[in-house]
Amino acid sequence: MVSKLDEVIHREKLRGKLLGYRKDCLAAVNTAQDMIAKIAKELATDNPDLLKKLLDITDKLGDCATDIVKIFEDCLTDLDHLN
Repeated sequence: MVSKLDEVIHREKLRGKLLGYRKDCLAAVNTAQDMIAKIAKELATDNPDLLKKLLDITDKLGDCATDIVKIFEDCLTDLDHLN
């Protein structure tokens, strides 16, 4: 039988992992946005169509970041409600 303390320790370990995964996912999105900004700066200054496409991608990545935060918040909330 698992004690209450063991359950709490397990939940906190899961919480730590989830927070770490969220951080890693957001860092990946941020890195992608930075890379696109560099590409835009170097290659798209004379090409407005390419610049628009790159900005659209950056916007979509921003939406992804928002979704990532929401998904992990939902996971953490679910974890809080485990008994």
